[in-house]
This record gives sequence, structure tokens and C-alpha cells, in this order.
Amino acid sequence: MDHDRCSRQDLSITCQPSPDVIDLTKEAIPNPHSAKGPAAIEEFQTCPGYNFALPAGHLPYASYPFLMHTTISIPWDVNIRGNKIMLQSHQCAETIPNNSPMCFSCKRIHDHSLVAGMRKRQISGTHESTPWMYLTSAEMYSSLQRKSAREKALKFKALNTARKLNTRNRHLEGWKRLIMAVGREDIPRLRSLIATECRHGRSVFSMLEKIDRAALGTYRPRGYDEADFQRAFLLYKLGGRSAAKIAQRTLGIPSIDTAKRHIVTKPLRSSAAFPTTLEMSSNISSIYPKVPVNDVAPTQGMVIQVDEIKLQERLRWDPRSNMILGVCREHGSQCSLEFRSETQADLILDRLKKNEIHLASEVLFHILH
Repeated sequence: MDHDRCSRQDLSITCQPSPDVIDLTKEAIPNPHSAKGPAAIEEFQTCPGYNFALPAGHLPYASYPFLMHTTISIPWDVNIRGNKIMLQSHQCAETIPNNSPMCFSCKRIHDHSLVAGMRKRQISGTHESTPWMYLTSAEMYSSLQRKSAREKALKFKALNTARKLNTRNRHLEGWKRLIMAVGREDIPRLRSLIATECRHGRSVFSMLEKIDRAALGTYRPRGYDEADFQRAFLLYKLGGRSAAKIAQRTLGIPSIDTAKRHIVTKPLRSSAAFPTTLEMSSNISSIYPKVPVNDVAPTQGMVIQVDEIKLQERLRWDPRSNMILGVCREHGSQCSLEFRSETQADLILDRLKKNEIHLASEVLFHILH
């Protein structure tokens, strides 16, 4: 070698450095961390991006609205690192000093309106009218669950409404048929039939069945009220037994015996001459029975109306009082009106022929109310 002097001695080579060679290991190397050395050299690292904070227990894949990247232009990219969501700005500096958490562009993501909206929805919840692109997958799932439950409830409600409408339509058709049946058939005591069905809670279809049977004569309503008993009793008293039976067959009113059991009457006492106090008291007691006196109830007055009714001019015998009626009250006191034998009847007839007494042409009656 040019700069080395070598000597071979017993197969060993010994090399000695040339005095012209400089040993670089003995040169002073400046330490950047030493205060006494020259200026320190600044070190750099890769910008990690903006860390989008997640609530405790939330997974990153279910807590970020990835869909909005497909519909609008967003100035950052999304990186999932473990359980963190890192937002990297498109203008990221990529390298930052070791003592800086992120670059300026990534730091500005924190104040972006979309990120502020995401943080607000994390705290306050998602509004129903929020567009789908701003919802996370977890929020979409929750919203779909609510909508599905609401849709299911609406379907059940629609089915129930349709069933109710169908039932009411059937009943409306039944009532129309009932009106047509009532107008077509002449059924005695139809009001009593319908009243009985309503009292027992029957439907319109049951009423139609009973009306059809009543029209064929296979069913007769038996529910009588007070007016029916009074009507039957009145026909019996005015027209006799034959008229009452005819009315029972044609009008469907109660029979004579049934009307008698329900109508309890007490005949009024007729006055052969001028009415006595006993006769008037008896008639008032039969019309107005005695009731318990209530000291709290106020005293009510009564009104007496007096009128006359035209009579057929003939003599009558009252079996209850055994008196002969039909003589005028002005001259009735001139003869004995009590029927004891035929002698009293002959005497009254003689006086009528002599015009000493007269046949009554009107009856005087009093109405107390």
C-alpha cells in the first residue's frame, strides 16, 4: 500500500497506520440536545388528523354518517383506527412537529358545521325530520324500528277500522230492510215488538226475523204496557165483551181478563139527587188515594172544574146504591128514589106523566186536579 508500511515476518502481516491518515472517530460531533452545542435540529411526525370523539360504549362504524360522503362534497377523509374515528383534511400538511397534535387544516374540522351537527345529535338525539344522509347506521336502525312499529300500529288500526265499517254497513243494510218491512207489512203492535227487542238488547237482524214471523202470523209480541191495558179495558167498557175480543184479535191488545187484572178501578158513586158530602168524599178518595203526609213538601192547592154532559133521557137503576137514577135533581126530592119494590117505580112513573118530575137531560160532573 502507498500509505502503509507492512512487514512480513513468520507468515504474519503487521500493518501500521500512516501518519498522513486522519481518524474521523476522534472529531467532535455536535449534539443537538446539548445546550452547549450548536442549534437543536427540530423533529417531525405524521399528522394523525382530527379525532372525532365518541360517547362511551359507542363503536366507530355505527357512530359516523358515512352516507353523506356519497351525496355532498366533504373536505376530509375518514380513517378508522381501533375505536377511534380520525378525520383527515384534504389540505392536511401530512407532517407536523412532534409537539403539535395535528395540523392547522385538520384542526379546523372541529368548527365545521357538519361536525358540529354530529356532536349535537350525539347529545340531544336525532330529530324525526333529519335527512337520511346525516344519520349514522345506529340512528338509521333506531328510526327504522320506530317507523316499523308505527306502520304496524297503523296497519292494525286500518284493519280494525275496516272491520268496524263492514259491521256498520251490514247493520245499515239491516235497518233499511227493517224500514221496508215496516212499510210493507201491517203488523199489529209493531211498536211493542220493537220495544221488547230493544229492551232485551237484540240486533236489527233479530228484529227483522220477528217482524217476518209476525207478518206470517207465527209470532205475536206479548210485551204490553199500561196504555195497552187501558185501551183494552176502555173498549170492553164501551163496546162490551164482543168488541174487546175483536180488538184483541185484530189489534193485538190484551184480553179482557188480562186487562181486568192490571186495571184496578173503583166505580164512582152517582148521585140520584143533589150530591151529598159522603158521595163526593167517596169519589175523591177513589180517584186520589191517601198518601203519606210529608211535612217538608209544600201544600198544593186543588182546582175543581164543573161541567155537564148530555144524557139519554131514561131511568136507570144503580145496583151499588139501590137508587133509581135519571130524575132531574131539581124535583128529585119530591119522591122516593130508593128502589124497594115496584111501588116506588110506579110512583115515579105516575109523577113523570103528571109532569111533576122530569127526566134528567144532562149530568153534572166535577173534575178535581
